[in-house]
Amino acid sequence: MRKNIFPSLTTTTQLRINLAAIQHNYTLLKKQFMGEELAAVVKANAYGLGAQQVSQSLASIGCCHFFVATLDEGMKLRAHLPDHQYKIYVLNGMPPYSEKIFYEWRLTPVLNTYDQVKTWANLCTELDKKLPCNIHLDTGLNRLGLDEKNIRFLSQNPKILEDIDLQYWMTHLACSDQENHPMNTEQKERFMQHLAKLPKAKASLTASDGMLISPDFHFDMGRAGVALYGVNPHPNSKRNLKDVVELYAQILQVRDVKPEESVGYTASYTTKNPRKVAVVSCGYADGYFRSASNKAAMYINEHRCPVIGKISMDLTTIDVTDVPENLLHPGRAVEVFGRNNSLNDFANNAETIAYEVLTAISQRAQRIYS
Repeated sequence: MRKNIFPSLTTTTQLRINLAAIQHNYTLLKKQFMGEELAAVVKANAYGLGAQQVSQSLASIGCCHFFVATLDEGMKLRAHLPDHQYKIYVLNGMPPYSEKIFYEWRLTPVLNTYDQVKTWANLCTELDKKLPCNIHLDTGLNRLGLDEKNIRFLSQNPKILEDIDLQYWMTHLACSDQENHPMNTEQKERFMQHLAKLPKAKASLTASDGMLISPDFHFDMGRAGVALYGVNPHPNSKRNLKDVVELYAQILQVRDVKPEESVGYTASYTTKNPRKVAVVSCGYADGYFRSASNKAAMYINEHRCPVIGKISMDLTTIDVTDVPENLLHPGRAVEVFGRNNSLNDFANNAETIAYEVLTAISQRAQRIYS
């Protein structure tokens, strides 16, 4: 633990974000990637870690391709990456009547329907400019993307693509978090079958987890997402990714609880013998999920402190009976997750995934970058 007392007097939770670790993870993934370009996925405010800080840090080491989810995210990111060398792709496609905004902000839409393809082609004709776009082909996820019928129609009517600057054909894997799932190969083969019938362009198949399956899945562009932020999409495989985030809260109060007394809402935890309990300044409003009640743990230095009782909106109670008295005082920093308690461990205790934990961390947690 680096500090006992938080440097800020106004915030009681801190999210410490290691930008150098993000750079390390990007460089590691880029060395392993066999295609031409490795893009960074910075949607949802870079998975809650700060799109401006993360994207500028990656740009400083040569990353030029960035993916966001929405038009609003793209506009905000463009304000921080104004140079023409930086390409910003918007995964969710074009909302109706938004095509000129994409053009004005130099954003590249990922076109997900045949109507969006037509709209973009019409804008190119109107402006007499070939404007860049990606086209998403659905190969089995059944979410966004052109379906089989529209892919076939597009392959039979390729003239609609003559006026646009098609950067990449794209698809997205459904089960790439499971390295040996047969659907991964099925989708890759389906993607290749579609590409054989469509006009030639570069292709992008995988996000973080798909890239780590095999070089056969790399194609021309990879889309590095959660792996950038230190999360191994395949926890059983050693990847040498560096941890990026540490979440700290602080002790607000320490109290002695007698035997046979309950702790917290719903009286879900009852002491069997005398316990010392610390009340910590972190709850589900900070992104510390209630579903981890009575299962997760926090750390004070190397001392594991089980969560006891229900996690409430702003507070969590932990058992500190075995922690030395000199470490138990108001303002003492408590590791919610980080060096001793991994993000994946907490996600497992909360019965969710690390992606959701990262994006749920509240803005009232002070972000500290290093």
